Amino acid sequence: MGGTNNSHRRRAAAASDRVELDVGGSIFVASSTTLASSSAYFERLFSEEWHPAAGGRDGSIFADPDDDASDESGPATARRATTATRVFVDQDPAPFAVLLSYMRLRHVAFEDLMDPAVLLQADFLGMDGLLAAVKCLAYCNLRPSFDGTDE
Repeated sequence: MGGTNNSHRRRAAAASDRVELDVGGSIFVASSTTLASSSAYFERLFSEEWHPAAGGRDGSIFADPDDDASDESGPATARRATTATRVFVDQDPAPFAVLLSYMRLRHVAFEDLMDPAVLLQADFLGMDGLLAAVKCLAYCNLRPSFDGTDE
């Protein structure tokens, strides 16, 4: 009986972590944990310490087109809103799809990294780990004799 209650809690927690993203008119669904773990942009967006000055009508970062009259505000509303609203990201969806796949799998095809739009969007989203790996890869390819040491 306790296991059933725990599984209900896990499902509820997973549902509250779910975020719908409208990226350039395309809808993506991911967990806020996945997004925040690889992107400084999303880490700040979902942070309890960040209070937007001009977010949705309820003071949250989430715009809910079906909610015209909400009097709640603050981070609790933002967390609650993730289950029922979309976050708008004004970027192109094709590069975002590549980056979301990277956030989930920690892997991206080399050909996808050669697309300047993917790299620019990674920079916009604050994906410093991915960008550092790309820079290292580029440096190693430009200097084939480089063995990873400074000597």
